[in-house]
Amino acid sequence: MGIQMWGYFVLIQPYSNIKNSLTDLIQLDISNTIPIDLLAKEFVFIEPLFEYQKCGLEKIKKRTITTTVINYDSKGKISNQYPRVELDTQLYLSSISEDLGSVMSFPYFSKTDTLQEKGNYLYIKSGQEHINHYLKDLRLKKDSATGQIVKIEGKLIIHSYSKEGHSTEDRIYVANFKKVGECYFPSEVMYYSLKDKNLKQPMLKLEIEYELK
Repeated sequence: MGIQMWGYFVLIQPYSNIKNSLTDLIQLDISNTIPIDLLAKEFVFIEPLFEYQKCGLEKIKKRTITTTVINYDSKGKISNQYPRVELDTQLYLSSISEDLGSVMSFPYFSKTDTLQEKGNYLYIKSGQEHINHYLKDLRLKKDSATGQIVKIEGKLIIHSYSKEGHSTEDRIYVANFKKVGECYFPSEVMYYSLKDKNLKQPMLKLEIEYELK
């Protein structure tokens, strides 16, 4: 099938990209040279470490996440705020993704991660790629009465990419929890400049609302 365009007959192949891709894949299959990253991989579920994760997987139907970038003037007053609202219905897949906001809003640790307990604090060393890509030096605060996690503190790793290459910069990370139904979940997550020792000026804030099943 074709059309005449400016006096020339032009052949139309609306599915040519798909056809060429399939042809290439068949040739790779015949020669047994399909790259490993194109092959289907077995799905391995990460066993949750903390009660808030287990409860979240069981109880959360969806989340509404309001992400606000905050700018300040020279006197430390808020000059601009840029909110963005997103709906999430895939808690597990979002939390183990490579998306910064998803990892920040619901840190998902593994049962194989290492914990060290000191008083009401748990210091964790994680072996999870999604955690280590964005978070480090983490400590989790427990409620002394219930044993539930009520806060996570640590460092957030900001990644930058340019023609000069890859660079990182740290921020102070704080996730505050609240009780939702029978569970405790992150409700307000913020990061601050390392210079903001008193945590007065969050540079970014996530506010999370939950709808339970």
